[in-house]
Amino acid sequence: MATKNKELEMFSFDQIKDEFIGEIGTEKRTHYEQELELEILGEMICKVQLKRNLTQEELEKLIGIHP
Repeated sequence: MATKNKELEMFSFDQIKDEFIGEIGTEKRTHYEQELELEILGEMICKVQLKRNLTQEELEKLIGIHP
């Protein structure tokens, strides 16, 4: 079976986000970026909690959200 040697068109991650999520400044893109930042922040907090072997209550006190 013969194969055709076609080059694939390359796209940057920003181009893909522009196409499928929306360009920077649009409501949909802003919402996406904010959700992504919250996800990253949550992962960072989780890693610190595990690294320092903190309970949930100790973590809450550390970041100032313990009632």
